[in-house]
Amino acid sequence: PTPPPVFVKAWTYEELAGQLHRVQEPGRDVGVGREVFQRAQCLACHRIHGQGGRQGPDLTGVAGRFSSADLLRAIVDPSDSVTDQYRQVTLWLDDDFGVTGRIVGGDTAMVEIDVDPYGHQRERIKRSEIVEMEIVPTSSMPGGLVNQLTLDEILDLMAFLITSGSYDEVGTPND
Repeated sequence: PTPPPVFVKAWTYEELAGQLHRVQEPGRDVGVGREVFQRAQCLACHRIHGQGGRQGPDLTGVAGRFSSADLLRAIVDPSDSVTDQYRQVTLWLDDDFGVTGRIVGGDTAMVEIDVDPYGHQRERIKRSEIVEMEIVPTSSMPGGLVNQLTLDEILDLMAFLITSGSYDEVGTPND
């Protein structure tokens, strides 16, 4: 068991964005970034180098798809922009019951919805029972995850993500 997270600071995107230039500083520790990635439970939903969950985007090579500023925004304010691939919906059924999750499959008769973002619980629902589909405006990734991290830990996490764990890019081998 890991100790419960300790509140450090309610970080804002603006104050952290002003520190992004420090991600490439000599001595930035990608190994600490990897540890922070694991401690913050990022692996529960995100994959990197074939390890981790599948509820959120695969973060291998994320720096090739997003700028550092966009990546930081997604970490600090995950609900700012949620892609359709990972967006959750609430399916309102004819018995006034709602089922919330991410649609992961289905056919003309059924919808398969992942109802547990941290596990593998799925439900199959008959399309004929669905009265309404409502898009959930927030991300399943909780906000405030960085509030348990120090500035250096956040910068090391960013270095880890930007290099996808390629330690030689920042000169701190860990493997």
